[in-house]
Amino acid sequence: MAIVTVVFCCVGALAITGSLYHIDKELLGWWLCERQVKSGGLNGHPEKLPNVCYSWWVLSRLIMIDRVQWIHKEKLVKFILDCQDKEKGGISDRPDDVVDVFHSYFGVADYQLVAVACLSLAAKVEKTQVPLLLDFQVEESKFVIEAKTIQRMELLGLGCWKV
Repeated sequence: MAIVTVVFCCVGALAITGSLYHIDKELLGWWLCERQVKSGGLNGHPEKLPNVCYSWWVLSRLIMIDRVQWIHKEKLVKFILDCQDKEKGGISDRPDDVVDVFHSYFGVADYQLVAVACLSLAAKVEKTQVPLLLDFQVEESKFVIEAKTIQRMELLGLGCWKV
């Protein structure tokens, strides 16, 4: 099991019990941000390859401890989208691997979590113009989850997304 999944459970439990004050948020935030590799993806612990599912485990905790602004969100979105099978649909664990239900689910969830992170950051600095997930889709369609990915997930019974 990757270390980030254990961190996910521990930080979640502390949040549920109102005990996040026990965490050194600077140190934990630094360690979580160190999970981002050059490709933009996130790994589970040092020397491990990046994986779409780790984006969920890491990104959600960074949001919880208010340190999500410390990672490069556009690179993360690009990594997730590079894991798509644009012809058949679906998302794999990393680029050029075989797609599967687990990583397709987490890939779409991660993509939405980035949008939530942008909204959260905008609200904290009281911006009047909030970046939307659509903002990632403007430049030459490089940040787009393909309709086939969502359709494939619907066929597999994973969610209520409509294209």
